[in-house]
Amino acid sequence: MPTDSIQPKKRELGQCGLCFVAASVALMAIVVMIGWFVRSEAITQLSPSFVAMQFNTALMFLAASVATILAFKRKTTGALISTICLIAFSFLTGIQYLTNTNFGLDTLIVDPFTTEMTSHPGRMAPNTALAFILTGLGIMELLFRERWKIYPVVGSTLALCIAILSLYGYATLTENAYGWSDLTPIALHTAVGFAVLNLTILIETWRRSRAQGNKDIPEWIAFIVGSLALTVGVGAWNSLLIVEQRKGELALNQSAYSASQKIDIEMRGDVKAMRRMADRYELGMRGDWWIEDAENYLEDIPGLFAIAFYQTSPKAKRVIAVDDETKKELRTFSLENMAKATAEHQNLYLNPDWNKDAFMISFPIKELNETNRAGTLIGFFDSEQFFAHSIGNEENSIIVSMGDKTIYVSPTEQNSEGSAPIKSTTAVLSSPWTITARGNPEMTETGIGLQLSTITLISAFTFALLIYLGAKEGIRSYNLNHQRSDLELQEAYDELETLLYIISHDLKEPIRSVNSFTEILVEDYSECLPEDGRTIVAKISSGAGRMEDLLAGVAMISRAIKMDTPMTKLPLEKIVIAQITSLSEEERYKDAKVNVSHSLPSILVEEAWVSRAVNNLLSNALKFSDPSVSAEVEVEPYHGPEGKGIVVKDRGPGLPKHADNRLFDLFRRGVGKNVEGSGIGLAIVKKVAQRHGGKAWFKNRQGGGAEFYLTLEPSKRNRR
Repeated sequence: MPTDSIQPKKRELGQCGLCFVAASVALMAIVVMIGWFVRSEAITQLSPSFVAMQFNTALMFLAASVATILAFKRKTTGALISTICLIAFSFLTGIQYLTNTNFGLDTLIVDPFTTEMTSHPGRMAPNTALAFILTGLGIMELLFRERWKIYPVVGSTLALCIAILSLYGYATLTENAYGWSDLTPIALHTAVGFAVLNLTILIETWRRSRAQGNKDIPEWIAFIVGSLALTVGVGAWNSLLIVEQRKGELALNQSAYSASQKIDIEMRGDVKAMRRMADRYELGMRGDWWIEDAENYLEDIPGLFAIAFYQTSPKAKRVIAVDDETKKELRTFSLENMAKATAEHQNLYLNPDWNKDAFMISFPIKELNETNRAGTLIGFFDSEQFFAHSIGNEENSIIVSMGDKTIYVSPTEQNSEGSAPIKSTTAVLSSPWTITARGNPEMTETGIGLQLSTITLISAFTFALLIYLGAKEGIRSYNLNHQRSDLELQEAYDELETLLYIISHDLKEPIRSVNSFTEILVEDYSECLPEDGRTIVAKISSGAGRMEDLLAGVAMISRAIKMDTPMTKLPLEKIVIAQITSLSEEERYKDAKVNVSHSLPSILVEEAWVSRAVNNLLSNALKFSDPSVSAEVEVEPYHGPEGKGIVVKDRGPGLPKHADNRLFDLFRRGVGKNVEGSGIGLAIVKKVAQRHGGKAWFKNRQGGGAEFYLTLEPSKRNRR
């Protein structure tokens, strides 16, 4: 196919397609910006559970799309200005994250109406800012790729990898893939925009590389392949982290639930014990027996450090405690506050006046055989001792709290301060306490002592490096073989050209000698030769003449293979009429009638060679017409799937049923030797058609004759 006529059109169509794709990203950005102005969550967020594409993100997408389209159109100044604005704005956003400052960029144009999953209202995600910087570098690389010989696709490739990783995160519900720490994550349609935009930049870079006539595969393809392999590996590592984290969260949930169950069981036992003591008091166990019973309780029940009976009327207090100091303190304890707390928390509560981490279990006591309340029995429990005994040994840190106040912290938690724990909280069933299990998830370790996630990350980088090196070596090997094949093909072509030259030029001299001596033989010795001898001499002369015609045809084919004359857009009608005029000068074609349609197309052609092809088709049509009547030939336009051109119709004998497109091969003839010809004319027609990106074929005509088709411009479908 001709590079002069076909390739520019293909490049133009490809560029229009890429510009359309980039324009679709700009349209998405405009729609999102409108969504911010009309305060539409459906446009900015897509889904209530998704993060919104920030207004500034949409604005930068508009700038990036405009810069990309201008770069495709080679409008360097406009593309450079848009790209610099893009990189500068994104860089300032990144500085805001790094320095924890606010330059006022986030709400410069629009005040955000939604802050779902955003760490800084109105501010684009940090990975979005990074991807915009990389996209801007990709556009710069496209603008100045001739100067950046080493991997002119780094920016666009890395931005594409960020987009793919983010889309992977959304698809697999791995938030680590599209969000960094607790900062604003990248939006779903933001990731799609980056993927589409940077893919178009990479495709245009590839197209420009091919447009320079370089058939080798660029080595930067290996960088793209290696980067994509690393993206896949990092995605796998991210998934493994999420699995490990969820496993850790499940373990913490189980730990918190286990601790709460232990506390609940222990509490139920202590409540029953205090209830039994209250029952014994009501049934008459008083005095020393009751005191002895209380002292036994203090020894046997973990955390219980005092038991007191507060008599209602007359007011009196009886306290049995583990030491005199506690006993003295409890005697000054406010019965009114105790009664109030009892009413608020039923039987289990924290006393606001108590100076240490303690809780009380209280029960009302009635007089023997009476319904009136005699007082209140209270058990005082040390929180730390109670929870330490109840919870026991847990792998994870356990924190007991009520409201905002921390009641108990396990020793494991105290030893793990400064770590970055995962929290899991479960409320105890029958108490006002809340249990929080804290701890770092235990990552799965391999036999060599490294965590599985670490092994996965190392493997991802190793895998990507091997893929990159393998792709690079494969590309080099392919290019080397391709160059070697091109060299061998060029050598074969040169040898063929030399052979054709020898055949078409060096053999002419012997043929001329044969002709010359044959003519001398006829002129000088004709009378001396018998009739059979003269016949043989005539055949020798005829054969030499045919050989001379064949050599001329071979020379013509040799020139047709090169066919490097410039192309000009001409009306085919002009070429056809010129060839008809040339043929009509021959005596045998004077009476021929050739009808030429006035709607023949105008096409970009190599005039000399197309004229030769048309001449061959017309001469064949006239030559094979019925000799008993005047030849009649029609030339009409052709527009079809094979392209644009002409069709030459005659009323000759047609072609045999077994004839096929091999008829256009060199020295191939469709009829016998009764009609003169060398079998070269249709081969030239085929070469001319191929040179112009078209085709040559034939079919028999209804009512007799044949139709020969020649297209000189490919259809739109074949251009692609």
